[in-house]
Amino acid sequence: MARPSPSQVAALALALPLAACSTVDSADLRTSGIYAHIRVEARSADSEVAVSLSAGGLTSIELSEGDELAVAGGGAKETFDHHSLLGSHGYTAVLDGLTEPDEEVVVTLKRDDDPSTTSRVRLPEPIEAGGPRRASRREDLLIRVNDGPGTIRVSWEGGCVAPGGDEEYAEGEPVVVPSGALRPYQAETGQLKPPKRCLVTFTVSRVRSGSLDDEFKGGSIEAVRSTSFAVRSVP
Repeated sequence: MARPSPSQVAALALALPLAACSTVDSADLRTSGIYAHIRVEARSADSEVAVSLSAGGLTSIELSEGDELAVAGGGAKETFDHHSLLGSHGYTAVLDGLTEPDEEVVVTLKRDDDPSTTSRVRLPEPIEAGGPRRASRREDLLIRVNDGPGTIRVSWEGGCVAPGGDEEYAEGEPVVVPSGALRPYQAETGQLKPPKRCLVTFTVSRVRSGSLDDEFKGGSIEAVRSTSFAVRSVP
């Protein structure tokens, strides 16, 4: 079986919490019954937009004929590709050349028989981040981040620690991973004992929230710009 593309991963990452549950066609729902989660990732040469739609709980929405997602930004307009996995549905589009801070991304859901929607978000400033070359998990870890509007989100992964993070820090707040937050990786029964020391990759994102159309029942729209660095983690 072919491996999913980065675009498919981006869309399905938003939708996977709905995996293995029910699916409903959008034609069976009013716009006021739809939750929309929209994420724009600003990259070096383009921006990727991922959308998941749900009816709440564990019900994923598949767009019916006559309902269409579209996105515009930087003078470009694109429709979305549809991806599905384990009963979950996601949609992605790429806007080539859309990279400048504060550029606006506009995501629309066009409907024939119900109110359409327009949601907006602006791209965050570039992000630079770093930390010590070596750090003990028993001590706080200070991450240096350049100034800029938006919240900061931190996650991590490595061979000796459990994946974690998605910690958020308000604009201007020191970015500190507290002692004990990096938990030792626990191997499954029968696996080799994991190492006590390893390189841990920290992903640091600047997140800017946007305006989700009021016609939706709920959800979110955000734009992120990320960078990564590695720290040798020791007990």
